[in-house]
Amino acid sequence: TSQVLGSSFSSLENLPVPNIPDNLMPAPATGILPDNPFYGLERAWENTQLAFTFNPVAKEELRLKLAEERLAEAKTLMDQNKIQAASQALGEYGKTIQAIVGNLQAIAQTNTAQSQDLINKVEQAAAAQTAVATALSLSTPPAQAENWTDAGNATRDVLDKIADVKDEPAIPEILSTGLQQLKEQGLISEEESNKIYGLKNRSEVREELIKLNSAGGLPPSEIAKLDESVNRYYP
Repeated sequence: TSQVLGSSFSSLENLPVPNIPDNLMPAPATGILPDNPFYGLERAWENTQLAFTFNPVAKEELRLKLAEERLAEAKTLMDQNKIQAASQALGEYGKTIQAIVGNLQAIAQTNTAQSQDLINKVEQAAAAQTAVATALSLSTPPAQAENWTDAGNATRDVLDKIADVKDEPAIPEILSTGLQQLKEQGLISEEESNKIYGLKNRSEVREELIKLNSAGGLPPSEIAKLDESVNRYYP
């Protein structure tokens, strides 16, 4: 069980391992890996490339490519049972995708075809990476699973923030239907329901649902309904 925003994240417990397309799994990394003493040189070169990429959209597209490389490195190292080095790669992966989403709001405000295309690319990549991390968190040994759970939390945070950028409702329709049914069944109270509907964005809704799940009052499948992009791209 991992900690997210101060609450226990157990929403994946008791869920079946999802079947995902083989092409979503990261290919084996071919470059220098974090357990190599020359890894720092590769990262320095990547940072130089970012520094000299001046177009904001192109810069984030490059950053997205680098995030995918970090994920491939982590998967390769996990397969070699090099947990510490894999954890380092996943940590860098999380920082990279958070940097991307942190820059999306300003890029989205330009409202160009390029900016909209970037948002869609980041959303689809984050959806794929969420599916991969979820599958691996439910199918690998505990030491690895914890790291993949953390990676899944990071990609879900990206998807929640992209929903905000796209001005999508804090509560997707499918989740709203599920919450109304749970309220009718007496599994969540009127007070709990009102609190959820009063939240302003998906990150806050997810945090509240995780708390309810941890307290035993909400099925984990309801939290999965927040992963709207995953359901859209990979039903």
